[in-house]
Amino acid sequence: AADKQKQISDAHCDGLIINAVEMREDDLSFFATCSLPFVLIDNSFQTHDVDCVAANNYQGASKAIRYFYSMGHRKIGYIKSKIQITSFTERFAAYKQQLKNLDVPFHPEYVIEVGYSEQEVAAAVSEYLKLHTPPTAFFADNDLLACFTIQALRTHGYAVPEDISMIGF
Repeated sequence: AADKQKQISDAHCDGLIINAVEMREDDLSFFATCSLPFVLIDNSFQTHDVDCVAANNYQGASKAIRYFYSMGHRKIGYIKSKIQITSFTERFAAYKQQLKNLDVPFHPEYVIEVGYSEQEVAAAVSEYLKLHTPPTAFFADNDLLACFTIQALRTHGYAVPEDISMIGF
């Protein structure tokens, strides 16, 4: 930690803008002890007194699910990262709540848990398709996972969006 603090002080900057999307709460202590002001981007740490600019994950995911519903989808799945970060947790909670609000049952078998690399997503989707008929639409934790899922689905003969619709955040 001392080496990192020296690196920051040697940078001669007046403050920090930190892309904190994958930052964990225990990482905050380092920046709190740093003498520079800082702002976090895309992670709000709502139980801590920190300045941030964050996406409204709940609202964004809710709008995506409602859009699927308005397009006639009633079998709506989720591409869920195995990485646990605040943004992903908020998006998954919104997905489940919007299904409930729309009287669409939540089906755990419509959720595909994936790793974060292209190979991990491809393997998870392949394994999933061996056991399940996919829903007509998927919402993904982020755009990267959505793109990897689209590639994997196409490898298995599915057309996107003709056979399966996809929205990434």
